[in-house]
Amino acid sequence: MKQRIMVIPFLFLSLYVYAQQDLDSAAIPPIVNIDSVHLYVNQTVTICDKIYGGIFLDKSKKRLTLLNMGGAYPKQKITVLIPDTCRFLFSKAPETNFKYKNVCITGMILLYNEKYEIVLAKPEDITIKK
Repeated sequence: MKQRIMVIPFLFLSLYVYAQQDLDSAAIPPIVNIDSVHLYVNQTVTICDKIYGGIFLDKSKKRLTLLNMGGAYPKQKITVLIPDTCRFLFSKAPETNFKYKNVCITGMILLYNEKYEIVLAKPEDITIKK
């Protein structure tokens, strides 16, 4: 009976440690090279590269902000999509504030019209590299 009582806490501790490891790995998205984003569609990752320009589509229905990362439009390697719901949280216009700066962006990689996009959920998901 004592052996069973000793095994139960060990099982709970093992399950806790396993679950904590799983939570920790999910909390920190992997940093991936911009040239390998095709391997991470529908996954959240961090990408670091230069912003070459951008545009605020203020006349469109969704009022999106698009930033060209890894090259100038139309040869950008990936487009950073900032929804209107996120744009107003920035203190400066993202399309001018991040132009020609090296940044790191965390977001979900999507494929739209055979082009890769990374969707920014909040301003904290983009940082300027020093």
